Amino acid sequence: MNSRIALAFAAIGIGAGSLANPAIGQAGGFQHVQSEHLGGLQFVEQGSEQPAPADNLGDTFAGFDVGDSSGDDQALPQQPVENLDVTPAQPDEMTQRVEAEPDVVAARTNVDRLSDWVKETQANLEGRTRRYEIAQGHATRLLEELHGKPDEIRAAAKRIQEAKDERAKLVRTAYKSPATITKADPLSAGNATNINDSLHSGESIRRAIERADEHIRQLEHAASLDRENFQIASTSARAALAEINELEASSEALNKALEQGNQNLTEARATLEATRKAARARLDAQAAAEAAARAAQQAAQQARTVSPDGTQVVVSPIPAQAQNMNAGWDLWRMATINGAQQVMTCPVGHPVSFIDSWGFPRSGGRTHKGVDMMAAKGTPIYAVADGHVERAYWNRLGGLSINFVDSLGHKYYYAHMDAVYVTDGQQMKVGDVMGAVGNTGNAQSTPPHLHFQFHPNHGGPVPPYELTRSLCGPND
Repeated sequence: MNSRIALAFAAIGIGAGSLANPAIGQAGGFQHVQSEHLGGLQFVEQGSEQPAPADNLGDTFAGFDVGDSSGDDQALPQQPVENLDVTPAQPDEMTQRVEAEPDVVAARTNVDRLSDWVKETQANLEGRTRRYEIAQGHATRLLEELHGKPDEIRAAAKRIQEAKDERAKLVRTAYKSPATITKADPLSAGNATNINDSLHSGESIRRAIERADEHIRQLEHAASLDRENFQIASTSARAALAEINELEASSEALNKALEQGNQNLTEARATLEATRKAARARLDAQAAAEAAARAAQQAAQQARTVSPDGTQVVVSPIPAQAQNMNAGWDLWRMATINGAQQVMTCPVGHPVSFIDSWGFPRSGGRTHKGVDMMAAKGTPIYAVADGHVERAYWNRLGGLSINFVDSLGHKYYYAHMDAVYVTDGQQMKVGDVMGAVGNTGNAQSTPPHLHFQFHPNHGGPVPPYELTRSLCGPND
């Protein structure tokens, strides 16, 4: 027998031995009350070491997950489903060509198949959770109904035994009746009166015995009904608790399968992305001249000049091929800061969003001295230009932070990072990964983001919004 079921029934006074033998007791009623087996259900003696019935069944069965369903019960564990959206909403021409490549189609079909399986398994698990909650409530109600019933049945047995004892006394009194004595001398004087009295007394005793027999039959009938109802309720409670155990076991197996399915889905998505990148590289190679012409035209159209706090900055896109850069990352910019040029890029991987929050109020009477670039936790953080890590450290406000100095001597402050992959003095190339987006420091109550500051000539911070907007693309 499952330990959950045994413990739950022990808590209301039903022994494990009786659960293994659910048969109804002898038809003659409670003939073996002293054996403490009533209707095949074992009852616990007062003062025994079995758990006593609790006043609050929610507390009694808290360890069995059959507590008050109105509370914060721990439902069956569920494995979360990952974001399954792997197709851009509005693909451009190149993306359409990539998605039409046969190897990409095959990889995407595999992702769709795994996604459907994960959704179906999740729905199955949710259905089992609903069944679990229903069974939990049913078991709680039944155990509440059973609570105290053993004592009531024992009390009924005691009343039956007391009634039988009273009947036995009446029988003994009948045997001692004077009517049996006067028959020996029927002619003695005064015998007529004695005989009438004796007959009257014997008739009274006979009626009393008949009434006692009827009373005993009524008590036994009521006790038999109580035992049958008790047996039905206890059988139903056993079934409900068994169903709870089965649901927990099967849900655990489903969770493991779902965990493996999510892992397979993650791997399939990674394969799909790698296949897309390879397909894009092939198509890029075929259209290199056309892409370079488009990039040159785009550079002429998108070149812009920004002036954060008097610092003159000119930023314009450049083709990745022209700088021998990673063709899979198109946010390469030629930046001219106070007359000096360098290649720069967006400090955060995409998708990213931000607004001009310079000067917004902060705790302790401070004002915001940077731009908060919102992105998913773990999104790569890049070196904004060629340069070196001046310092990688932890501080109370910024959490995991980096002071980065580019080759022109301008400083950039990165804060609230979830991870840092560089060390003090490390030389970096533009686009090298330095860490990951997070919300450490005093940003633990906010969504993950990179707090980014721009310090021209290693001086004080200036409003960085226009610079980051130029490097990362329009956000409006």
